[in-house]
Amino acid sequence: MAKSELDDAAQHRRHKLGKRTRKDKLRKFLLHSAYVPLLFRSVNVGFTTASLAVCVRIRILEGQFNALGISGAGAIIGIIFAPMTLTHVMVSIYLEYFYGRPIGIWGIRSKMAHTLLDLVFIIFWSAELSLVFDNYFTSLLSCSNTTPWWSNVSQANERTADLILSDEKQGRLCNHLGALVGLVFVGMLLYVVNLVVSLYRIYERVRLHQHMHNGELV
Repeated sequence: MAKSELDDAAQHRRHKLGKRTRKDKLRKFLLHSAYVPLLFRSVNVGFTTASLAVCVRIRILEGQFNALGISGAGAIIGIIFAPMTLTHVMVSIYLEYFYGRPIGIWGIRSKMAHTLLDLVFIIFWSAELSLVFDNYFTSLLSCSNTTPWWSNVSQANERTADLILSDEKQGRLCNHLGALVGLVFVGMLLYVVNLVVSLYRIYERVRLHQHMHNGELV
């Protein structure tokens, strides 16, 4: 019995050590690998491009159905924000990997300013996300079958789009709006994750610099 308990304890310790090792490897990769920002930004380019394509497709469908603007302003705002975002991401990749010094050896102030610029685009895409959610649930299209909370207050829930578009056309627009919600959400989430990781990387660099400075003083 004692031997069995010792074996179980040893197996438990090995399991905990394995989990700690994987966690340490992930932490080391996120905080020290030069390719982490490139990974997040490359995926962000893909989702932003897809969002732009869906926004353009929504506008094309609205034009074909002679119902411009019926799905709300989310597609227009997405068409405005997406090229700005793609420009920002491509410029960031160029500055971080192809121009002058690598970002890892930038000054703290320059690196902080460059990183916090992501916050501006997080604000942009947060606004876009709330807008496309609103378009999906409250536009004239019958995208949602739920009863609006304001149904007892006003007549805003009347679906006048039924007089303009067939169910098939509304379904196509609603499918694109649903896809846009998902793409914008993931794109914004990538921006947030990239910002958090970048701030932790800056903190790690400051901590190591302070540790080395204290060691020199000793």
